[in-house]
Amino acid sequence: MRRGRPRGAATRPGATWQSPSPARSEFADALAGELKALGDPESVPSAFQAEVATSVVLGNVTEAGTRQGIKPETTRELLVEAIRHMVAGLERRTPPYAYPVLRALAGLAPPEVAGYAAETAAELAGDRGALPGAGDGTASAAAGAPPWVDDLARITPGACHVTEDEFGETLAMLCEFSYRGRDGTALRLRGDRQGVAQRGHHASGRG
Repeated sequence: MRRGRPRGAATRPGATWQSPSPARSEFADALAGELKALGDPESVPSAFQAEVATSVVLGNVTEAGTRQGIKPETTRELLVEAIRHMVAGLERRTPPYAYPVLRALAGLAPPEVAGYAAETAAELAGDRGALPGAGDGTASAAAGAPPWVDDLARITPGACHVTEDEFGETLAMLCEFSYRGRDGTALRLRGDRQGVAQRGHHASGRG
């Protein structure tokens, strides 16, 4: 059982260890609580949905900071610190959802901590290289990992179609891609002055 400072914290990218303040620890626990659904294949049945869910959680932090008038760079620093503490906590406690959450963060977290999440995930998989896009089939080495974990961050891009309204106020995009050349996925994005709405559609049988 690991105790004290996370293993490798002195050398991993983004893993500078310090005891978190109560506020930071609470923030990190809240993020982990939002992301733990990634460990439930029934709630999150695909890599696409896992990536969307993770992006939404991280994006909500940024949006909340903007609404409160916090500078973007300050919000980013707070998010990076919260993710760093969350990864350290997942490494120490290793709850059942730790591995899929770490793999998702490895592909979607800010670069300052993405490497830390990736290497921590690799350790949980037995140091056999569970890095995004490795394609070495190590996902199953982490007990209870959802079947889609090894598809994270491994997309093949397809066509992208863009349209806009006659006033140039609304931009619509339809982007097609697949995971490792399997089942096609389409991502719809619509942007206007009020923000961006996102919808995803998973269509099996397309490659």
